[in-house]
Amino acid sequence: MFLSGLIRLAAQVEKNRACVKLCKELEPSQCIFPDILKLVETPGDSDNWTPSKLKLVKEAYCAQHNKMCKIETSKDDCGLLGAPCILFSKYGKREGFQNLEGKKLHDVSTRFQQRSGVSLHENVPDFDESYLTKNLKSHSIQRTLLDPRQFGHPNRRLRSWRICLHNKLKVWKCDLSLSELADVLLAPLDVKLALDHSCYLTASRADLMTHSVFSDKDLQGSQQKHLALFQAKLPDKQLYDLSANPNKRRRVETKESALPCLTTSSTLWSEKAGRLMLGKEQLHSLGYPSTNIGAQAARVDPVNLDNFTEASLRRMSGNGMSLPCAGFVLLMAVLFVEDK
Repeated sequence: MFLSGLIRLAAQVEKNRACVKLCKELEPSQCIFPDILKLVETPGDSDNWTPSKLKLVKEAYCAQHNKMCKIETSKDDCGLLGAPCILFSKYGKREGFQNLEGKKLHDVSTRFQQRSGVSLHENVPDFDESYLTKNLKSHSIQRTLLDPRQFGHPNRRLRSWRICLHNKLKVWKCDLSLSELADVLLAPLDVKLALDHSCYLTASRADLMTHSVFSDKDLQGSQQKHLALFQAKLPDKQLYDLSANPNKRRRVETKESALPCLTTSSTLWSEKAGRLMLGKEQLHSLGYPSTNIGAQAARVDPVNLDNFTEASLRRMSGNGMSLPCAGFVLLMAVLFVEDK
């Protein structure tokens, strides 16, 4: 998405109807383009895409207005990009850019970065840095690793973050690098947390009344089987990800009682609460005002998610960025990026 005060344009990198629906509710007047691949003209040999060869189209189908809308971007915009991390994630096949379909999504995102004076980029720590070095030769890049735990959030989600600056348009005006600023301003990764993962169990009574899983007897077959295995093998743990088979992957709380890194299939069972963590609560763990308590803390109105399925909310939380981390990088860009 490209930010200029407020969201002006949102481009979806996955064909996820729930994400499009949420964007429409959050920004009812802004354009939402549901397929980022439709924002460029397809080259003749699509297996050899490179960002610089992609020609941006002038208009595309907009899900917000249900018609073709003009694509308006400016070099003064700040692009916030997070192309799919599954190509490099330890929870995927780690195909990297050998996965040509996945590479196309990165190529289109990078084409927008090439046009931007400044852009923020997020991905997993194992992202191929040489890709940006090769395709953003006209940019300088500030990079750091960030995790919600550095902000006191009991949620493990280590990601690499970058501020990419067009050398002809923008300059970094700070004696410290982005990584050095993070070291100075934020807590270390091994900080002792004041809260544990149970702080996210903040669903209202109304939310719980619409939820069908109140005990282990209400779980689906594979979930019930995985829970029994977790309880037998890891009885001292308090949080189990029932999407994983504990004989293969033991997805439980971290040693400091933080959430494990959420994936699109994560289905978290709390032994303390005796129930599944709701999708709203998983989004709350990333900093989104998806519950009343979370919204009150942020001093904003809660996002209405009543019409979303549990599966769609969990999928969005697995795809989501940590807002404390995104906010820190955006604040550093506001403070230390200036026009040339």
